[in-house]
Amino acid sequence: MANEQTQSNNNVYWQAPVRHNPTHYNYQDLEEHYNYIKEIARFLGKDDLTQLTDFYIEQGFPIVKFNAGKKGVVTLFEQTSESYDIEH
Repeated sequence: MANEQTQSNNNVYWQAPVRHNPTHYNYQDLEEHYNYIKEIARFLGKDDLTQLTDFYIEQGFPIVKFNAGKKGVVTLFEQTSESYDIEH
């Protein structure tokens, strides 16, 4: 999990990003990695909130820190508390 958050419809979401450098991947590699991440997401109950960055961008959802042509996958975790600590 990265220290990256975004907001949509008055909700705060923390991003778990996977970035692929635009000069070091091809779409087949990205798709294969995406499928592995989706398997983990299904186990966590986050299947619907794990998408390719292009999907989120096309939906108008604000995804941060995917500049310079970077592609990847983001899983969103909605913030449900004002603050978190390791015990709660």
